[in-house]
Amino acid sequence: MAKILIIDIGNTRMKWAGTAGKGYTLLGEASHSGALDPIFWGQFPHRESVDKIVIASVLGASNEELISRGVAMQTGVVPNFVYSQKQAFGITNAYAQPDLL
Repeated sequence: MAKILIIDIGNTRMKWAGTAGKGYTLLGEASHSGALDPIFWGQFPHRESVDKIVIASVLGASNEELISRGVAMQTGVVPNFVYSQKQAFGITNAYAQPDLL
């Protein structure tokens, strides 16, 4: 089974979880200033090898390159970014602007 790391980056907090058998386990969380403080990279679970990294972030496309470089530097894996959509998989998002999530 592939080891997958999921990272959720909000406006002031971030969480990361990894595969654990059939589900996911919260591995850590941290506050950040919106610029992804260097202190975060010291807390990042880079000692565990992962096969795939998926990131959801509200910080916007302008920060993706910085985030991608930092994550890849710590893990050796280039992350994939996912985005909220108005509709997907038969589900409709009720937010007026889901792309801002």
